[in-house]
Amino acid sequence: MPLGAKGTYSSLIYITPKIILNIYNLAIKGCRPEAIQLQRQIDGFLMDCEKFLLINNRKHRSGL
Repeated sequence: MPLGAKGTYSSLIYITPKIILNIYNLAIKGCRPEAIQLQRQIDGFLMDCEKFLLINNRKHRSGL
């Protein structure tokens, strides 16, 4: 939204609807630091998911 967008789309709305809505509301209110903080939490969650999938994929491939 800092670039002039009028809305947002995120597939995470189905997993974390309240957090995505909070990010959106903070952004339209101009509370950018708070919105960025929540976005970073989502980014951390996604990175953890990616690590989990990579580790389990390796285990699956090696037959563990």
